[in-house]
Amino acid sequence: MTLLQTPRGPSLEELCGPSGNGQLSRPPPPSFERSSIYDVRRTSNPHVGRRTAKPSGAQLAGLRYEKRALAMLASRWPGQFIQHPWFSFRRMNDHKLRYCQPDGFTSIDEVVTIFEVKLHWCSDAPSQLFLYRDVLTSGGIGSRSSCRVVCICKAFDSNIVSEGAPGFIEDLDAPSWGLHGREVGVFLWRP
Repeated sequence: MTLLQTPRGPSLEELCGPSGNGQLSRPPPPSFERSSIYDVRRTSNPHVGRRTAKPSGAQLAGLRYEKRALAMLASRWPGQFIQHPWFSFRRMNDHKLRYCQPDGFTSIDEVVTIFEVKLHWCSDAPSQLFLYRDVLTSGGIGSRSSCRVVCICKAFDSNIVSEGAPGFIEDLDAPSWGLHGREVGVFLWRP
């Protein structure tokens, strides 16, 4: 498979397994809609002290996978991989203070790479990544032309409709992928 081959055809089925129930997933929720972002700041966790619901079994499996994937990224780029940073920001359309937390990012040789880890590819991943990209670039971390986004996942389903054009990545260090605006790198990683 080439560096940015768009997923299609039977080879994807062989690579990723059956597509489950064959239904398309829903479009991303409106909370991921982006508009002009301003007042971006690096912040601490705004949810400290809040009680959260006990995670389900599927959520725990996703969290275990995320922990292993982030450890792999941290060992790949020691001292350069930033895990779980919190950002606050406002949007021009409502000026409400909002928060986001990418799973991680690197800034190497003026190229910012933002990572989102999902156990299974989902329609929300590209929207989340594009929001994170807009927040980081509005906050002075990289520029839109030097910022790429990648979703690390264990399974990919080509029937899931999402924003952006997913393309498979074979090498996270390859300099040629992901600088084309609406492109989402998909790195299939099975530990």
